[in-house]
Amino acid sequence: MRYSLILPLGLLLACSTVMADVYRWVDDAGNVIYSDTARDGAEKIQLNETTVVPALKPQRRKRVTERKAENAFAGYDSVRITSPANEETLRNTTGVNVTVEVVPALQSGDQLQLYFDGKAYGKPSSRTNFTVSEVERGSHDLSVAVLDVSGRQLKRSDTSVFFTHRRSIQHAPPGGPAAR
Repeated sequence: MRYSLILPLGLLLACSTVMADVYRWVDDAGNVIYSDTARDGAEKIQLNETTVVPALKPQRRKRVTERKAENAFAGYDSVRITSPANEETLRNTTGVNVTVEVVPALQSGDQLQLYFDGKAYGKPSSRTNFTVSEVERGSHDLSVAVLDVSGRQLKRSDTSVFFTHRRSIQHAPPGGPAAR
């Protein structure tokens, strides 16, 4: 109870000094002196009204759980194979470079699993480019899936088809490898 009275009384005394009159005079040494006490030869100074700028309200810091909720990942919009293009024909190659686009970018901990001719090819990876080696001639299917840390599939691309053609040894140019 005692402390609850001290604070208002202290504020009241502080406010009363703010509204006091101000006096100005010059002493014998030529120094200009200002005071709230009147003196012989002092002139009363008229002060302009004090400008009061309200303080900004402190912003409440967000808790970690609130920040996580704001930044919560809403999922992948798309995952697609950009190379080779769907129905592209590749000639005289045994290795195929596969490029994948994920929107938004792959999240930390998530990985991509490439599927070649319907079967998982290699191990899941966080890279967006793969190389499929020793591809035989013919038609082949590619797709890719985004997996979370537990291996659960989050999103899968449409199947992309590409074709490989190789020159027959029977049609080799002169001076090329001999027929077997």
